[in-house]
Amino acid sequence: MVAQDNGGIRFMKVLLSSLILFVAGCAHVQPAEVVLPMFPAPAPGVQTVNLTALASGTLIEKNGCIRLARDASHSAMILWSHDFELVKLGASNAIRHKPGGMVFEVGSRVKAGGGAIETPPSNLLNLDVAMRCGGPYISVHTMSEA
Repeated sequence: MVAQDNGGIRFMKVLLSSLILFVAGCAHVQPAEVVLPMFPAPAPGVQTVNLTALASGTLIEKNGCIRLARDASHSAMILWSHDFELVKLGASNAIRHKPGGMVFEVGSRVKAGGGAIETPPSNLLNLDVAMRCGGPYISVHTMSEA
């Protein structure tokens, strides 16, 4: 008759479970990579009409999302025009308006032309990012320093 070592098996299961939770916890605290959700460029010859309401605030980065903050407790997820791109300034993220070359650092006060959007459109590039970041949402087609 062979004796079973239930205590040793139980210990190994607890150890393995703890290790899995530890590794999963470490992966969870990694900073999210910033990706801009943006409207696709229109097809050649197609004219578009953009929302033009003025919004102002501070560009912030929260959980890998670039948002426009009105104040410390209110911010909107930006859905970008295809004319913008993410750039690096040293270790910081910034937004560049490609046609004009203007660069807006995260943390800077800006004025943005666009408008409120209830739900991101299904043709939005990086739609999964917009949904993960959550609303409220604002489209941005123009930007200047505040």
